[in-house]
Amino acid sequence: VCHTRIVSRGYSPPEQQNGYSVQQSDFFALGRTFVFLLTGKDPQDVDIYDPFNNKLNWRNYALHISPLLADLIDYL
Repeated sequence: VCHTRIVSRGYSPPEQQNGYSVQQSDFFALGRTFVFLLTGKDPQDVDIYDPFNNKLNWRNYALHISPLLADLIDYL
């Protein structure tokens, strides 16, 4: 059996990169897409991505949104 995987670096969750995506994987990608749309920065951009903690520090680039929306995006 042959399987095809399509992943986008910075947008695809780790489980999808390893071939085991679940429905929640789409929420991860959606959160990363929101970060890009609000900041103009790719999730792998060194200005916002902390590879040691695998965390995005994007909020300083999107001060115009509500803290509740920012919390939701972080949750995604």
